[in-house]
Amino acid sequence: MLKSIISKKYIIAYAVRTINTSDILIDRHSIYKTMGDIEHNRTSRSKGPLSVFHLISGENKGRYLLEDGFHRLFILLLKHQTRVKVNIIGAGSSSGTDLATPIKPFKIDPNLKYMGLEDLADEDILDELANIHKG
Repeated sequence: MLKSIISKKYIIAYAVRTINTSDILIDRHSIYKTMGDIEHNRTSRSKGPLSVFHLISGENKGRYLLEDGFHRLFILLLKHQTRVKVNIIGAGSSSGTDLATPIKPFKIDPNLKYMGLEDLADEDILDELANIHKG
């Protein structure tokens, strides 16, 4: 069920859906910082769906900007999870709001073993992290 509150800039909405992981936008710096946390065993204690903002116009129309769940997303990418459950916490334009798209987005690629994380670290490091976070 979708609940929404319309404001002048964007819609605050609440809906849980399953989406393609490759439709998630995340800032490259954020995912790189998250990798450092994971390497030092600072993982998420949160459970449940990732929180995303649905972009309904602009160049990234139809994609989702990650708001919460960076550590959980990183682990899902290590596990090559191509679909993920998300909580849509709002919707709006990808430009002209304070919730604009990332300046330097990380590209999630389901055709790669670690879905693009290879761009951040050697595959040996990712293999080691994947082995630690099995299950």
